[in-house]
Amino acid sequence: MSPSCATPTRQALQVYGRVTSHSGLRVGRNRLIDYLGGLQQLGVNHVAFNLKASRRPATEVLQELAEFVLPAFPSNLIINSDRPVQ
Repeated sequence: MSPSCATPTRQALQVYGRVTSHSGLRVGRNRLIDYLGGLQQLGVNHVAFNLKASRRPATEVLQELAEFVLPAFPSNLIINSDRPVQ
């Protein structure tokens, strides 16, 4: 997970006091939501997921991401001075 094609800064890699490596993360969905929220606070707008071989089927992991993680970061917010934020 890195900010927009740039090499992540040490600050971005130390979100919540944990330094991550370029080999990625192995965390549960709640910790992932916290981690992504920290990156968002640092100004990161995009991340990419690269699922590695696992005991869990990729479809199950994607379902969990879709059901629990993605709703925490809505991308369809409409900000208009005439209408409230959805």
